Amino acid sequence: FMDAAGNPHTFAEFKGKVVVFNIWAEWCAPCVEEMPTLAGLQKAFAGKDVVVIPIAFGYPDARESARKKLAELVGDQLPFYYDDKFNVNADAKSGAFPSTIIYDKQGREKARLIYPAKWDAPDAVGLVQAVLDGAS
Repeated sequence: FMDAAGNPHTFAEFKGKVVVFNIWAEWCAPCVEEMPTLAGLQKAFAGKDVVVIPIAFGYPDARESARKKLAELVGDQLPFYYDDKFNVNADAKSGAFPSTIIYDKQGREKARLIYPAKWDAPDAVGLVQAVLDGAS
């Protein structure tokens, strides 16, 4: 996947952190609705080893539009990443938007939700905290 400038990235860059990976698209109403709550989740874990990684999907010519949509929704509270080859989505085997997958510090999948959620709600924050604390 790439950032707003077109620089390539991989999940290996986030080794040692709990990763909350969100698959979204700007045309997906539930995705758009939950994005501010993902920003709230990131804020709840400021300064801790938790990163929220939203990756938008679409054709190459839609990257800038998706970047603008994310900025409209959350300002600079979340990083912008884009996958115009749909590789990350295929590797995650999610098959749906929005999908959120939580990985522990060792990169093991610990939770998956293929529906929109309120990620800044106490239950969601508690789930991520449990993964951060090393709960199985």
